[in-house]
Amino acid sequence: SLAWYLLPSGIPHDYQAIRDGILNILPSQSNVLSLDVTKNINLGGSHINDFSAAKELIISNSGANAVSISSVTSPQHFQLSDDGLNFVNTLPSFPLSSGEIKTIYVVFKPDSVTIYKGDVFINVQSESGEDAIPVEVSGFGVPLGATIINGGEVFGIWDQTNSPYY
Repeated sequence: SLAWYLLPSGIPHDYQAIRDGILNILPSQSNVLSLDVTKNINLGGSHINDFSAAKELIISNSGANAVSISSVTSPQHFQLSDDGLNFVNTLPSFPLSSGEIKTIYVVFKPDSVTIYKGDVFINVQSESGEDAIPVEVSGFGVPLGATIINGGEVFGIWDQTNSPYY
């Protein structure tokens, strides 16, 4: 693409001087926030009052500078962990260096037979304030004694009276 620039008088019409002048007005890449995160997490079915298997939420910093994550919060019925063992509703602040990847584990614990959906928020402290990056999480509650079928093209809830296998 072509761009035309009108130069004020007194500036040399040297190509190098023009190129240097144009490059100096471009924003610095060091101020660009660049986080890549998992887009959505489906935890499938879990029996009422039982925790689902954990799934990973990946946060990676592909920017030039470190980023400060002020907190990561989960919606009701979902919990988070940074070690895969101790689950809470809110993870505290942590830094994320340039090129660093952080794994957060998400579990689901339904209290009724219904579909649950919400957002985990990754709260990022930046020069312009705080930004909240949403990651959609979902799961569904399964009655006790029902068979859970997750994944593939077949999924849902069967109980003993409706199952073709009993």
